[in-house]
Amino acid sequence: LPTVVNRPERKEGFRIVTVQQLLPRSGDFSISDAELNNPVFRAKHEDHLRSVCRLTMKTLEAKLKVDDKANKSSADLIVFPEVSVHIDDQGILKRLADKTQAIIFAGLVFTDHNGKLVNIARWFIPDYRESGRQWVIRDQGKEHMTKPEEVMGISSYRPCQHLIEVHGDPEGPFNITGAI
Repeated sequence: LPTVVNRPERKEGFRIVTVQQLLPRSGDFSISDAELNNPVFRAKHEDHLRSVCRLTMKTLEAKLKVDDKANKSSADLIVFPEVSVHIDDQGILKRLADKTQAIIFAGLVFTDHNGKLVNIARWFIPDYRESGRQWVIRDQGKEHMTKPEEVMGISSYRPCQHLIEVHGDPEGPFNITGAI
């Protein structure tokens, strides 16, 4: 069954924004620090993610201004690349989702799951109801590892494929899904 989410009513079609970050780079990962927990790198990575989110907001605001729109956002889905967000930085993405009212699909840095390192992407879905905004969080795993992931000991983890049914668009509802 799909996860059903209610979005604020929109008058235009579903808009997707892809974010491209500069960190982390392939060389930042190592067998000894696949989760990127080194305190020096963590601070640099977190700061970079904050900068990228601010830039994303400014870009969306500039588009609204050029289009002469009064909407709060010009994005319905914001996608961050595979292994781009540290598990401890989820709050940054939730704040971006709150500001834009967009769903976010973000590739998390390799994460421990039951004692194994896995590669997952996380859905951050703000669900708007009469009682207020609630978070729907879903993880999408990766089944087929790359050679570098295999060398680092990353395990396959893909128990299901999530299907998100989005309501609130005049052309919808939409069904969306993601893969890594």
